[in-house]
Amino acid sequence: MTGSAAPPGRHERRRSLPVPRLDGITIPAWGPAWGRAPSRAPRPAWGPADLLRWRQRGLRLAGIIAALALLGTLSATVTAVVQRTTGTTLTEGRAVDRTEEHLRKTQAGVGLPMRLDTEIKRKTPCGDSAGRTGRERIEHRYWVRDVGIPNADVFNAFRRYWLGHGYAVTKDDVSGTGLTVRSAGDDYMLTLSQNPKGELTFAIVSPCTVEERR
Repeated sequence: MTGSAAPPGRHERRRSLPVPRLDGITIPAWGPAWGRAPSRAPRPAWGPADLLRWRQRGLRLAGIIAALALLGTLSATVTAVVQRTTGTTLTEGRAVDRTEEHLRKTQAGVGLPMRLDTEIKRKTPCGDSAGRTGRERIEHRYWVRDVGIPNADVFNAFRRYWLGHGYAVTKDDVSGTGLTVRSAGDDYMLTLSQNPKGELTFAIVSPCTVEERR
């Protein structure tokens, strides 16, 4: 059979496509194009200005700490002063006032025509302990005279008043030679006693006063 040649087949056409050359492609260097940030430059060494700045910061911090400590000391001092002026701390003067107050209330509450003559007014040490020195108790003692009734009745009158006004009995001698009570709230000790001669005494003793550091 004669004539022109048959056209090339499909596979022959594919083989005839041009092949790209790789020697003309530029590959980017390692860096942002590959999805990673470039490495940072090393930090410069600290200079005198940096050291001075940190020193100033340290001094300011030390000043703040010292100010807070001073504030705490002032707060404690003010609290102590307020306690002394408002009567919540038992100073010697307040102990004396409370002692005389217990005396007046008891004398009026018992309701007997008695005369109280001062036997002694003194301060007795409480004993020292760690950090607490110079504390004292206030003690006032009186003779009970011109009552006009037997001593046993005097004891009964004191007992009725004290028990009816919140005092707690700590000692009650059945022979009628001693009756001691403690006041509620402030711990004052009140005692009515009788000596071998039949003489009556009435004593009031305060708790320990506020300590004094020496």
